[in-house]
Amino acid sequence: MKNIFTILLALLLVSGLSGCQSAFEGQSSPPAPESSSVSSAGSSSVSPSAVPGQKMSAEELKTLLEDLMPKSDEIHGIYSGGGLQTDAEADLPAPDENGQQFVPVTDDRFHSVQDLTEYTESVYTKEYAQENFYQYALEGPYIRYREQGGELWMDLAQGGGGGWIWNIATAEISSQEGDFLVVSMECMDYYDGKYDGAVTLKNTPDGWRIDTLETRDPAAG
Repeated sequence: MKNIFTILLALLLVSGLSGCQSAFEGQSSPPAPESSSVSSAGSSSVSPSAVPGQKMSAEELKTLLEDLMPKSDEIHGIYSGGGLQTDAEADLPAPDENGQQFVPVTDDRFHSVQDLTEYTESVYTKEYAQENFYQYALEGPYIRYREQGGELWMDLAQGGGGGWIWNIATAEISSQEGDFLVVSMECMDYYDGKYDGAVTLKNTPDGWRIDTLETRDPAAG
């Protein structure tokens, strides 16, 4: 009888120890803490002036305009003014059926229409460029630029339009809301006429771009 009792007690002890071991094995280790690191690429792509609620400083504005506005004037000249550099000593071709005279562009920066649009969109929004440049110079029956033989060609029969000279020293922020910044500053045409100007800048994923340009004759009231 004692032997039977001893055997039963041993079996109960073994069963209890096995149950405890199973309980511990079923427990999972605590999860590792999640990383809270911020992508360096994401943080570097946002300038201090692009942070919501933080206004662009006068120094930031000056640096931005000194980069954009000279390029803006150059681009207007490319599409509406004298155009890109060509070989002045080359023989001029006879006008085609549209009265156009295309010659190769010799400016080393531009070898294709894509080169031209990429430079344009480094300064202007694509919407502004389409409305003010592309639909006239790159599309339709009287384009100013085309690709030919792996080169960019320009029509010499077009051009003569004027642009604006912007006085960055007079620039002031009129408003800044969301991705848009409106800057007022004085400007002149190529005939020394003075105007009140307004430039709307848009903060895009690629940086600040000119979205609109407006001028007003102060004498008009």
